[in-house]
Amino acid sequence: MTEADDHRAAELADAVPASLAVAICDQPRTAFANLHNELALRGFYWDDFPTVIDPSAKVHPTAWIAARNVRIGAASEIAPNATVLERCVIGENVVVGAGSVLGGVGFQTVRSAEPMIEMNHAGGLMVESRARILPGAVLATGLFRQNTLISEDVRVGSNAWSKASYARCIAWRIRS
Repeated sequence: MTEADDHRAAELADAVPASLAVAICDQPRTAFANLHNELALRGFYWDDFPTVIDPSAKVHPTAWIAARNVRIGAASEIAPNATVLERCVIGENVVVGAGSVLGGVGFQTVRSAEPMIEMNHAGGLMVESRARILPGAVLATGLFRQNTLISEDVRVGSNAWSKASYARCIAWRIRS
């Protein structure tokens, strides 16, 4: 950094309230991605809980459900070979089609002078009541604290893929 950069940094630091902090570096995108990934690995964005499957839910024996951080609501159905990964909350009367993947990782790549950095998806996936996820769909978790949201009564098409909060682009709501 030049002397002028140091002066601007000092001015910025003086303007920041005492309850906050300022960090200055030559590669802010890389630093941010590395910080986010470290926080994600340490559980900063999410509190773990044991998986809970409502007794009235039907989970096919070939489906795979993560042992923690999953909730499956009453009368929901998980079809053959479906996968429900961590940080997924499924409402009541939801149908997850055969071969679907819930909680998959989307992509958020940070380009830098160094090798590219893949940012960890640290959010969750919320599937609200009466949604239908048709066979082969892949729904990613949110990138930060936010969840990818599949709203009530939404239908997600076969072989659809969503990256984080873009799920609404591939889904449609049944109007009553």
